[in-house]
Amino acid sequence: MAITDIHIALDDRVKLGLYLKNLRVKNKLTQKELSELSEISIRTITCLESGKSERGTKMEIINALSKNLKVEPELIFRERKR
Repeated sequence: MAITDIHIALDDRVKLGLYLKNLRVKNKLTQKELSELSEISIRTITCLESGKSERGTKMEIINALSKNLKVEPELIFRERKR
């Protein structure tokens, strides 16, 4: 069975959001540009970056973001635990 949804605790969502935003800025991308590259809505990116994503995050979203932010998906999860 494949993992499709990842449920993240509130504190970890905030850490994940800050990490994603830092990666996006480091890659010199706006939320709009990342949205277009990843085929993910700007609203979803905004929610993730602000730690306000209330539902589980789909693994396909993490994969798309990690590809366009030039980082392995595993690093995203490792970083949010720091």
